[in-house]
Amino acid sequence: MTSEANESDSGIVVLAGGPGGEREVSLASGETIHSALKRAGVDNRLVIIPAEEPEEFLQGLDCCLAVVMLHGRFGEDGGAQAILERRGIPFSGSGSDACRLMMDKNATLETYRRAGLPVAPWILSDNPETAAVLVQAVGFSYPLFVKPNYGGSSVGAGRVDRPEDLPEAVARSIGADDVAMIKELSLINISEPKRRYAI
Repeated sequence: MTSEANESDSGIVVLAGGPGGEREVSLASGETIHSALKRAGVDNRLVIIPAEEPEEFLQGLDCCLAVVMLHGRFGEDGGAQAILERRGIPFSGSGSDACRLMMDKNATLETYRRAGLPVAPWILSDNPETAAVLVQAVGFSYPLFVKPNYGGSSVGAGRVDRPEDLPEAVARSIGADDVAMIKELSLINISEPKRRYAI
């Protein structure tokens, strides 16, 4: 059963949809989890969060547990989680504070670094035309990986093998967010024992 309107539903709900460019990914994820829970004998409802005014929708939703399958803004940035917390509704995944931090890749890496974890170097750029000069100035080697600083999934992300392709990649990432993160692409062998990894 799928709930499309703002109605009072008891029991377990799977939240999908929401606003932003990752809505379709969320809808697919939500349907997958909803079906898997049904097959496992867990009664649940798939609730589609509208693209418009999702906050108001969640304020009126009644359930005993929310399985959050929302992607991108509102779903991964702590928006939905904050509403559920205020309403005292248990939910899957991290709390709103952790979600807000993790959606900002720069803030996340800074947190890892302060905690003493090894992190691969990165830079931020908001200008496609000067990105290649910035990369050269900090001494990065190709290939690079460019992605929006703020966002989930792989929207606006991609590998760059040549300097001449960097402006387009940065512009694509900026199209999904205001700032692009540029990192050297590190290929690691995960089967090697006792290897230290950079995040």
